[in-house]
Amino acid sequence: MARTEPNQPLRAGLATVLTPIDVPVESKNFPIDTKTTKRYILISSQTKQRFAVSKDCYDYLCSVQIDVNSIFSNGVANADSNDELEGQIVNQIEGGTLEVEGFRINEIRFIQSIDLDVSTPTMTILRRVITYQFWLGQITQDDIAGFPYTFPFALS
Repeated sequence: MARTEPNQPLRAGLATVLTPIDVPVESKNFPIDTKTTKRYILISSQTKQRFAVSKDCYDYLCSVQIDVNSIFSNGVANADSNDELEGQIVNQIEGGTLEVEGFRINEIRFIQSIDLDVSTPTMTILRRVITYQFWLGQITQDDIAGFPYTFPFALS
């Protein structure tokens, strides 16, 4: 059976589940041709490693950093902005609606949240990096009595 790589489906699933927050969500970088916004979310660094390896079968343990940014004029910043966005992100990811195409989600784990604020002469950027870990297993299809089936899985 061909293995599917989880990075792109995981980013796509996160972008979809975070869209209702009504703040632009992008992967890695904010496009230059996009209208300037004061708040945005980046799905940035990803890692993955094989997990639960046995014979020809394994799952993936993936981590994703979600970069939350709020931009203010220098000297005027409101930390509540990122607190609010983080709460919405956590609710969306852990709310049971995240789907990763081709994979079942065995576990979602909030790892950490760290502030990495930046001040320039003209603006203050409140930046919060949220790290999540996902245990993903590839959905397989087998044949039982001539009928293909998949293993459905949903977080409760």
